[in-house]
Amino acid sequence: LCRATSEAFNNDILGPLMDANYSVHVFAMIKPTVYYGAKSWWTEKKPECAAHDTPFTNVSKSFVPAAAVEDAVAKLSATSCEVRVVDEASARASWASTLEQRAESIGCTDMLRQFGSNDNTSMLVNNGYAHYSQWRTVRDGYVMMEEAEDRAGEHFEYVVRLRPDTFPTMKSIL
Repeated sequence: LCRATSEAFNNDILGPLMDANYSVHVFAMIKPTVYYGAKSWWTEKKPECAAHDTPFTNVSKSFVPAAAVEDAVAKLSATSCEVRVVDEASARASWASTLEQRAESIGCTDMLRQFGSNDNTSMLVNNGYAHYSQWRTVRDGYVMMEEAEDRAGEHFEYVVRLRPDTFPTMKSIL
């Protein structure tokens, strides 16, 4: 989360909900590996996509300092905020994993054994692993929410999953 993202989240999402007397609890699974810039890497390759560009793109292997993450989260104006940040060692291990390790993670070892390592199987395994990683993060955030419900002894009325790059869409829904 960068300063502009935190401000947009407050102004467009959290503020209107809290103004309407909702109690808002944020559960954030943060991967501190983001690209910050005027243009993301994919608009360089596809100029026709520039209108849909976002400065928040999870493509970098550089890390945002923990203090910057804490500062951005502290700016969120919610009733409560629980944050878990993916640690650098876990992220690096994921990047360094072999094709065979990724295939095992997503249950594709038989396919890899049968067809071998080639461009097609590599693409299938790597894309599958990327999707698996994203959904694992969603699961981890949901578990955070369930743990908070258990601690409070009550259930949330509404649960919304957001990504920072979906703010314009969420604003139009609200």
